[in-house]
Amino acid sequence: KLIMKKAFIRLNSKRLKRIKKNWRKPRGIDSKIRKKLKGALKIPKIGYGTSKKIINLNKNGKKIIIVNSKNQIKILRNFKQAYNGVLQKNMSCYNRKYIFKYMC
Repeated sequence: KLIMKKAFIRLNSKRLKRIKKNWRKPRGIDSKIRKKLKGALKIPKIGYGTSKKIINLNKNGKKIIIVNSKNQIKILRNFKQAYNGVLQKNMSCYNRKYIFKYMC
């Protein structure tokens, strides 16, 4: 089972619509979060980081490989259990169709 990272949200982002959920470090002089008082929101720390075993894995537990040629698909077929293939972003439409036909 993969354990994903904890989502740290910004203070008052649940209450106020104009405040986005993106984390910002609290800097107020009386801020409960900055003072780390009991019951306040948690601040991101190094200990919350993802373990090295799962850092490059997808949600289904496989590593992602960017595919841009027919040869790479041949390699992917041998390692279906461990890897997922994703087509390269800046590929031409002609090559995408060619590779997609080869995959199916």
